[in-house]
Amino acid sequence: MSKLKILFAKGEDADILFTREDSRWVHYPHIDTLVVKVNIGTYNIYRVFIDNGSSANELTYDVYNKMGFLDTDLLPPAGHLYGFIHDSINMKGLIRFPVTLGEESCIITHVSEFMVVDQPCAYNAIIGRPIL
Repeated sequence: MSKLKILFAKGEDADILFTREDSRWVHYPHIDTLVVKVNIGTYNIYRVFIDNGSSANELTYDVYNKMGFLDTDLLPPAGHLYGFIHDSINMKGLIRFPVTLGEESCIITHVSEFMVVDQPCAYNAIIGRPIL
């Protein structure tokens, strides 16, 4: 059984446990990414990449539009976002959403800012250090 520590907003911490049953489809050794479902606003967003190396939370413009929001709901971008290739990524703007993580008795909701990016991506959103 492997463990991860999460820190709640109140300063309490809890363990996230992965059992043998959770890893039945994992082939070892692995370098798999952590991709989860996250509740953002009132929507369940699938294919959310957890990236503890990212300094920003990102939401793709396509998903933002599918959530029913308009460009007028966005705050103007504050600066530039640079990707892995050190090139600027087209940021449409910023928006704040409540983000709910966890299941059943271990749930936390936190309002976080997302950069809405107009860039093709394999993931619908990226959760970075601001939420983690």
